[in-house]
Amino acid sequence: MKPKDSPPRLKEKHSSAIYGSLIFSLLIFLLLPITQWLSFRRDSTSHIISDVYIPPPPPPPPEPPPPDEEEEEEELELEEERPLPSLDQLDLAMNPNLSGNLGGEFGLPEFKVTDLDSMIFELEELDEIPKAISRVSPIYPNTMRRAGLNGRVVMFFIVDEKGMVKNARVESASNPAFSRPALDAIRKWRFTAGVKDGRKVKTKMRQPMTFSLQR
Repeated sequence: MKPKDSPPRLKEKHSSAIYGSLIFSLLIFLLLPITQWLSFRRDSTSHIISDVYIPPPPPPPPEPPPPDEEEEEEELELEEERPLPSLDQLDLAMNPNLSGNLGGEFGLPEFKVTDLDSMIFELEELDEIPKAISRVSPIYPNTMRRAGLNGRVVMFFIVDEKGMVKNARVESASNPAFSRPALDAIRKWRFTAGVKDGRKVKTKMRQPMTFSLQR
């Protein structure tokens, strides 16, 4: 037997349900990519914003404390309180040999400087001149002896307080060949010391030395 045909209302309901389910499925498939795209865009935007985030600038360094005004005022007061030297004090600084009481404030004892140890005297300034007590003859140069030449050398030196010869040098020589023997000889001489005001002092001396082949 052939089934009976369904009534027209049932066929219409059945067809509407099928079409509705198809449309709903199609909408779901269409909405799913859109929602994914929107979520991806939201995530990308938040990521970009977080990458370009700029932190706030650091706070400025603290300012140095201002100078203490009280200390500056004290230094200025100390400088102002330093008195200028008086005329008497300036005279004392320029003339240390002043004696007596200056302005009733202070006084210096009178003294006299006579440092004979650091002075070197000429013969005419002495009370007693040095005298040679030990002499050494110079060695005659062989070249001058073979040539038969005579010579003369004037030596300059200082006799110290012990009679020793110091700072000897050749002042003049007839021939340079005689200079070294004369210098070596005079350094070995010994003298009595010169005397000035009862004290032994240094004395400037000149001594000629003659080289002669004639006896």
